[in-house]
Amino acid sequence: MDITPGFPGTAKEMRLHARLWHDMCYSLYSRLFILLLITLFSPGLHAEVALVQETLYGPEVFTRNTGSPVTEVRDFSIPGGASHYVLRIQNGSTEDENLISSAVIRLNGADVAVQNEFNQNVYQIQKTVNLQENNRLEVKLNSIPSSFIVINIIGYYPDLDND
Repeated sequence: MDITPGFPGTAKEMRLHARLWHDMCYSLYSRLFILLLITLFSPGLHAEVALVQETLYGPEVFTRNTGSPVTEVRDFSIPGGASHYVLRIQNGSTEDENLISSAVIRLNGADVAVQNEFNQNVYQIQKTVNLQENNRLEVKLNSIPSSFIVINIIGYYPDLDND
């Protein structure tokens, strides 16, 4: 008679159950591992989707004018269906002149780029962003007058014409 609570049967039966459980788990994990290998290394099973990019906003130049810093606001709408969106900020000119050293960029109320991300050694900032059908971009430049940034937003869409 077995008096061990929770373990019915003899020690021999418990070892048999443990061995069967081990074999079953080992078999399951082996099959899953083989299936994973087949999936990873079979070229016919991978469906690669080409993406095309479309500029949805900009490029727009924001220039720091004289006087107190001002927050410029832009409202814009976009079509849906993109797999993801990227906001690109070019700091100053392509000749590395007129660089912003402090700014705050907000999109739909959320900070996208903040003051400590800008300086005279940062030439471009690129962030993945979430967009809605209707959006609000807020730009406040805190640097010296005549410095500027260029902002554009790119949408990446599945290329449905790619065969």
